[in-house]
Amino acid sequence: MQDIINIEHALKNAVYDEKVGIKISSLIEGETFNLYALQIKSKNKIGAHYHQKGNETYQILKGEGIMILGEEQNGKINWQQPRYIKQGECINVKAKQVHQLINTSDENLICIAGCSHTHTSIDRFIVEDYVDN
Repeated sequence: MQDIINIEHALKNAVYDEKVGIKISSLIEGETFNLYALQIKSKNKIGAHYHQKGNETYQILKGEGIMILGEEQNGKINWQQPRYIKQGECINVKAKQVHQLINTSDENLICIAGCSHTHTSIDRFIVEDYVDN
């Protein structure tokens, strides 16, 4: 039987990932799919990035923000309209889809991310952040 994991406790002891600007803690480790707790400080963001393989699903537990998705074409990112997300909502990001999550609230944004374990290491490609024109 798996141990019970408290997300708030996991985030208190989480490591700050400077590459994308979040606190992250592994909750469940599987062979091909892991669950992570993420914390984005008020008015901060996850740096824009993508993964070559596998989807990544975000479930917002606390706070609100903007998820911005884009597609890379000919070395340029074509960004979609920002999507406002809040507590209780989830969004699925497809393989090769550029994504950036921005915390727009005055509190920490807490979410769960489900993805391959390679998304936090060898399959994460940082790109230029979204700029609102």
